[in-house]
Amino acid sequence: GVPTATTSTIGGVKVDGTTITISNGVISSAKVVYNKQLNFVGMITVNTGTIRWYPESNITLTSMFISASNPPTSGPLSLNINKNGLTIATISLSANSYRSVNSLLNTSVLSTDYLTVDVTASNNASDAILTFSYTRN
Repeated sequence: GVPTATTSTIGGVKVDGTTITISNGVISSAKVVYNKQLNFVGMITVNTGTIRWYPESNITLTSMFISASNPPTSGPLSLNINKNGLTIATISLSANSYRSVNSLLNTSVLSTDYLTVDVTASNNASDAILTFSYTRN
């Protein structure tokens, strides 16, 4: 059956949502990395983000990148990432680029914190996805 306990061992692998431990010593412990995607559908306009994302538990943001089906043309697509209303990071997608480089982060976010995204420059970009990678604390 499907394990229902918070921590289970399946085939020698400890599964608890935060770590993986292989009993044969190949991997002693490793954080599980999760992704959260925020979608910008249609033409993107400069705006102050109002939609809040509250993580399901305490997390650490480890990286982020942005991609667009229709990239910006005359300049970058630029975003400010805010935690509880204060900017903690920025990311940009260069003109005529479909994907940014990974931007490394090491930012703790509590389950009671929230993230919002401000668009500070759009330059005709549309249909973009901002992807955060994070681990649970």
